[in-house]
Amino acid sequence: VAATIRSTLAASNYLLDPHTAAAFHVASGKVESDVPMVVLGTAHPAKFPAAVEAASGITPALPAWLGGLMTADEKYTVLPSDLKMVEDYVGRHTRAAR
Repeated sequence: VAATIRSTLAASNYLLDPHTAAAFHVASGKVESDVPMVVLGTAHPAKFPAAVEAASGITPALPAWLGGLMTADEKYTVLPSDLKMVEDYVGRHTRAAR
């Protein structure tokens, strides 16, 4: 992950968060195939300042719109390992589905 953060920053001046770097690393291994690949950024690098700084030497600043991120209560829902139940939950709880 750290190597992917460094190489992506050097190649494109884009600072990846660790989760997106893991996805990008896997996708990069599929380049020879004929399968189109899309990688979506899943978090802001400032959510993981220590890991990003260790990998890149950059301490990302937390944008103002994420100001309460590090102090907000964590919220999550445990769902069973059932695709239909997960799809239904996402459909009921996302703005895109409304």
